[in-house]
Amino acid sequence: MMDENKGEKLDEKKRKIYLEEEPPTGGIFERCEPVEFPDEIIELMGEAIPGERGGYILQYNTRHPEQESVQDSEDLLAAYLFRLLSYELCRIDVSQEDPRLFAKSDLELPETLLQKTLGLWGEFIYNYHIA
Repeated sequence: MMDENKGEKLDEKKRKIYLEEEPPTGGIFERCEPVEFPDEIIELMGEAIPGERGGYILQYNTRHPEQESVQDSEDLLAAYLFRLLSYELCRIDVSQEDPRLFAKSDLELPETLLQKTLGLWGEFIYNYHIA
């Protein structure tokens, strides 16, 4: 390295790790599971289905071209799954009797619902990348 570059941060990655303890359990998503979707729904990227422990399982389509483009990179696959989980979180919340992410007024008009969903989705992804 040249003297003027000494101490310059070239790259930074952050990941949570747990030393001598198990990661926290629970939460809305139990796991992500790769599934080969049939031809009739091959365009579907994934969907959350009810799990065994009261949460949801994200089944993601291994035949979708975007998934195929990230499958060989752990980091790209993690970001892809996070996008799907973020969207499914919004979808699940809207279907609840008492949503936590959406106000009742957000659900009245389709345009408002879509705008709020895209706003939340963007916020989740933004926070994923800066955390």
